[in-house]
Amino acid sequence: MRYIVIVKASCTLPQEEEAQQLRHTCGEKFQELRKTGKLIEGGLFVDAPGGFFLLDVDTPSELFRLLAPLQGSCEIETLSTTSSEGLEELAKTLES
Repeated sequence: MRYIVIVKASCTLPQEEEAQQLRHTCGEKFQELRKTGKLIEGGLFVDAPGGFFLLDVDTPSELFRLLAPLQGSCEIETLSTTSSEGLEELAKTLES
């Protein structure tokens, strides 16, 4: 299963301090996720404190385990996705 994970500043610290903390936290998590092989893509937003990860995990509980260390340091939003191949299969099914 693929998930887009969006992380944003939670506005509990002064803006610049929070942005620095979030960059540090996300940077560490990015490196960790890369080592697990679960990270497909990731990056920081250019116009706001935050960033995203595109992850490929086997179960929702695995996603929770990977993201649990971020809880409390930022807002986390997850969106399940499908691959372009999955969209092609869906289109073929709908055409039938």
